[in-house]
Amino acid sequence: MSRIKGADVLLLVVGAEHGRQIPAKLFEYLAARRFILLLAPEGSDAGDIVRELNAGAVVDPEDVQAIARVLCERYEARSPEVPMVEAAGRYEAGATMLDLDRHLREVLAPP
Repeated sequence: MSRIKGADVLLLVVGAEHGRQIPAKLFEYLAARRFILLLAPEGSDAGDIVRELNAGAVVDPEDVQAIARVLCERYEARSPEVPMVEAAGRYEAGATMLDLDRHLREVLAPP
């Protein structure tokens, strides 16, 4: 985790065949509060989270110009931290476990 927290930009790649999956690595990156460069297809769930939290940039993996532009912008910004919105807390482990617990209790509750 120290390498992640020491990074200026965190790269995460989501292939087109995995667009509806959210990699566990995304949550590690969110916890580090570092800029995430997510290379993912349009409409990916991981991309939705990164955009919602203002945690970085979501770029099409085939768009080399856009990738270069984002990296240049981050270099010029000189700040690895990102001001994520308060909603980020709902993706923390404790919050997601409570949410899962609530859903399981609803599903398993006797009629």
